[in-house]
Amino acid sequence: MLTCIDSDVLILTKRGADLSTSLRSSAAAFLLAFGVSGGVSLAQNLKNNDLSVSENHTETSQPISAPQSIPGARLSSYELEEGKINDLYQQVVRIHMQGDYVAAAEKYRSLVIPMAERTQSDVVRRKFLFLGYRGLGNCYLAMSRFTEAEETFQTVFEYLPVSGGREDSDYAINFESIAMARMGQQRWESAEQSLQKAVSIFDDQIGHAATSTPDSVQNEHANKLRVSEDMALNLVAVVYFREQRYTEALEILDRAYNQGVTFRAPADIVEQIANDGRAVSAATGDSDAIALWSKRVGTPN
Repeated sequence: MLTCIDSDVLILTKRGADLSTSLRSSAAAFLLAFGVSGGVSLAQNLKNNDLSVSENHTETSQPISAPQSIPGARLSSYELEEGKINDLYQQVVRIHMQGDYVAAAEKYRSLVIPMAERTQSDVVRRKFLFLGYRGLGNCYLAMSRFTEAEETFQTVFEYLPVSGGREDSDYAINFESIAMARMGQQRWESAEQSLQKAVSIFDDQIGHAATSTPDSVQNEHANKLRVSEDMALNLVAVVYFREQRYTEALEILDRAYNQGVTFRAPADIVEQIANDGRAVSAATGDSDAIALWSKRVGTPN
């Protein structure tokens, strides 16, 4: 299996397990592959089937709730307006998922975003501007247009939060996306800064979820946040590896691996972290680290 970190190839692999409708990010679902200099000599391009779109960003929208004082005609107008833009958005998502990033980017830019800007409801406008710009940014990532991707993801911040209860995770996800765009530009220090912000937000969110009402729903929510954080930590390790900070890379991977195993992250996520740990330990030449990571494998689901 390919690793994110390899002595010849550096790849950010697909992180496409189902992470829930609220937290499965486009950053977590997109395979970003790029070649870098200094010990890494090959680049691998995106394949058409390596892209999937967040469920919470593609699901059919729920009708907009309105105060009882709003006339029925106005409420129906809002519902109709949201339905039309959602139908258009879904069409573009299908093109996006088929791997036609150029066509999808053009439609996000020329159809979805302008239509969202014209909507009467501020809730609907912000929601679909958020989705439209995020989709456009992910297309730019897929096309290796990293500077434009970063600029687009910065615009996404203007439309957060999109709904109650998702604010912090969406911010963390957007920081991850910005980090990948910066990694594509080989701006490692700024990529690390963005990833550290994402990890900090996830830490806060996990702590809140874990200490609030200790029921199965909250535990499930905390665990899904942990999976997203595991993937962010893995990206931090990629940055450290590129900067030849091997000890720090192994420390971060160890944290991600232990959290993934303890809270039963999807097997492919844990396996990817283990593969990266093996690659980094091999680069260090540390026999103890090599022995430790050679025994680590993915967890069964």
